[in-house]
Amino acid sequence: MKFLTFPTLILKDIFENLTLEQLLILSLCSKRTTYAIQAIQSRQLKKVEYIFYKLTSEDQIIVRSNWETFNVKLSTVSLKDNNIIPTELFGMKREVECCSPPSKLAPRYIYIKKDREMIMEKIHDYFYQIFGSTVYYQLESYADGFTPRLKNINCSDIILPNGTSLFDLKTFFNSSPNQEYVRIRGDLNGKLTKNSALFTTEYLDINSSKTHGDDILLAFKGISIRFQDTMFHASTIIWFLNAWKSGKGFHNLKFVSIASIPGRCLDKNKLAENVGIKSLGSPDDTFEVKWIERTNGAVDGNRNWRDRSFNPNQYLIRDNDGEVAFIRVTMFSFDFAVWSALGNPEVIDYIDMYN
Repeated sequence: MKFLTFPTLILKDIFENLTLEQLLILSLCSKRTTYAIQAIQSRQLKKVEYIFYKLTSEDQIIVRSNWETFNVKLSTVSLKDNNIIPTELFGMKREVECCSPPSKLAPRYIYIKKDREMIMEKIHDYFYQIFGSTVYYQLESYADGFTPRLKNINCSDIILPNGTSLFDLKTFFNSSPNQEYVRIRGDLNGKLTKNSALFTTEYLDINSSKTHGDDILLAFKGISIRFQDTMFHASTIIWFLNAWKSGKGFHNLKFVSIASIPGRCLDKNKLAENVGIKSLGSPDDTFEVKWIERTNGAVDGNRNWRDRSFNPNQYLIRDNDGEVAFIRVTMFSFDFAVWSALGNPEVIDYIDMYN
């Protein structure tokens, strides 16, 4: 493009008067344009802290960022109404049917649903090429029949479509292993391998009334795991606590929360007998343990944290190093928090007080 022959100062003035979306569209013109924008606007591009992708149940693709009012929306059109003339948006080849519609009243971009997976991948690959690994990439997917396969995603919130296979999940998590936060809603039974990359997530939320959480808990290698409406066997909780107590596993795990367990499977006294859990005086002797926990940040794209707490009456001491975990057990729930990760570590004094 001829304007690339302008002096750098003039190009800088041009670029600084463009929005982020306009810069990205301009970068599509050629690789030389992309390189020029990256070189001249490097300080501006560093202002982008996150890229947030949302795929709605209506098959809209929404892309947002913290910079300015950057908000890109793609909507589907039916094959019958297909007046799309491919324009190689976001580095896509001409055979991918995606373009800006002629009407100003129409959505910003339109595409054919059959190309949805490819378009999502191309959009993300394009942004990753521009911003690299310094940006925090979030994905929220509520679309039917779609399991994303995007690389280098940091945070995911996914509703699993009916028919999701073991291969689909394996491909997605292998593309983006070691995510900071993942929330999954849907049936996971028989859809995870023993070495699934999902288990390396730092903060994992599982919400599934059809899933047994036993294998997921025992394979988890992250910091915090939460289950909601998920089935468990009491023997799994006993095995987990004994493994932690003996120092034979779960060294990274700091927090476990299992809420609304169907079937009343837990018995506080049986757990204490099989694991060697200690109690603080009478059942009424409790205190509050506090910490902060990663949660979904898809609303505004930020990394959100929330205050968590519970009031335990029981605790467990690890054999090899004396680490303490506080425990609360009811028929329907189980909470576990390691002392060294708490926001109020002074609660350790309660153990000396009651013993």
